[in-house]
Amino acid sequence: MVFDEYAHSSLLRKILKRKKDHNPLNIAFMDIDSTMTGSHASTNKIRNKLEHLGYIVVYVTARTEEMIMSSNSYNISCELGFSRPVPKLGRMTEKYVYIPPEQIEPSGLLDPDIIAGSTGTQILVKQKSGGYINDRQFEDRFCDLAESWREKALEMIDIFNTPYKRAYPALYEDPENYKNGLTNVYQPKYRITLNFQSAKEKRAFRTHIKSIQKSDPMYSNNRLIDDSEPKKELHNLHLTPRNGSKTKAVDHIIHTIIQKAGVKRENLHVLIAGDGHADFDMGMRAARGTCATFLLSGGSRLMPALTCKEYHPDLLEDNLENLKTYFQASKRKGFYHSLMHTNRDLIICDEMYKGKTEALSILSFVSNLKPN
Repeated sequence: MVFDEYAHSSLLRKILKRKKDHNPLNIAFMDIDSTMTGSHASTNKIRNKLEHLGYIVVYVTARTEEMIMSSNSYNISCELGFSRPVPKLGRMTEKYVYIPPEQIEPSGLLDPDIIAGSTGTQILVKQKSGGYINDRQFEDRFCDLAESWREKALEMIDIFNTPYKRAYPALYEDPENYKNGLTNVYQPKYRITLNFQSAKEKRAFRTHIKSIQKSDPMYSNNRLIDDSEPKKELHNLHLTPRNGSKTKAVDHIIHTIIQKAGVKRENLHVLIAGDGHADFDMGMRAARGTCATFLLSGGSRLMPALTCKEYHPDLLEDNLENLKTYFQASKRKGFYHSLMHTNRDLIICDEMYKGKTEALSILSFVSNLKPN
C-alpha cells in the first residue's frame, strides 16, 4: 500500500474548497532569505495578505526543513516520522543553542502549507494535524539513497581537492559541529554546500565535475546550484542529486496538485519570488503552462548581471546577462513579458519599487493584489 502524504494535507483541503466554491486557485512559491526577510512586520504582512487572497503558501528555500517549523509543528512532525534534530537558532557563550523558532522568527516564516527545504531537495507536506510528512515520491526520483549519493559526491570533491584543498565543505557538513554548537543546523540529507576562496576556483570545480561525470557515469547523478554573492566575496555552490532543485520541487508540487485535486494547469495562478540563481531558474522554468508571475526581489544579487551595468564573471557564467533573451520590457517600468512562455510575467522590484529591498519590495507588490 502506497502512503499518500497529500490525502490529509492542508494544501489539498484548501484547493478543493476553492475549487468547489469556484474561486481562483492561487499558489505562492516563496524564497526566504533576501526575499521574505527584513522587518518582522513586513514578512507577516506578506503572509497574511497572501493567505487572505486564498494563496497556498510554499516556502522554497535553502533553509533546512526544521528551521521553518514552529516548535509545536516540529513535535507533531516527529510523531509522524520526521527525524531531523532541532535548529539551534539562539546564541549563548559563542555557541548555537536551541530556542523555539517562534521566539526568534516572524510568524509569517513558519508553518507554510509545504516546505521545499534544503534548496528544493526535500518536500514536506503539512497535515491537518499541524505536523509535516516527507513527500517520498519526490525523493524516490533521486535514484540513490542519501548515504550512497553523499559517498559518491564526496569522492568527486576529494579528487578535486588532491593534491591541495580548494573546495571547503560548509561547517554544517560535519555533524560534530552541530553537536558542539558550532553550527545552527544539522547536515542536510541530499545537499552538500561548498565554499571557494575565489570565483576562479569555483569555476574550476564546475569544470572538474563536468569532466568526471563525462568519464564515469557513476558520478552522473549530481547538479550544481550557484549560491554566490560576489559583492560579499562569497563563492558558494550547492551539490545536489540531479533531480533535486527548487525548479524540480515546484514542478513536482504542481503536478501533484493537478493529479490530486483534478484541476487544470492553466487554471493555476502561480506567484514565484526570489533573489538568487536558483530562484531565477525557478521563476523562468518552473510551473510551465500556468498563469505565473515571477518577482525578483529588491536588492537581488543578480541585478548587475541582468542589467549589464557591472561585469561579474561569477554571475555571467550562468548566462543571466541578457534579459532580452527571456523577457520583453513593457511600457510599465520594471514589468516584463516572457518570450519563452505564455501567461508569464517578470517584475524586477529594483526597477518598480526603487529603494525597497527584500520583504519590503515583495510587500509593495502583494499589497496591490486584488482577488482574481
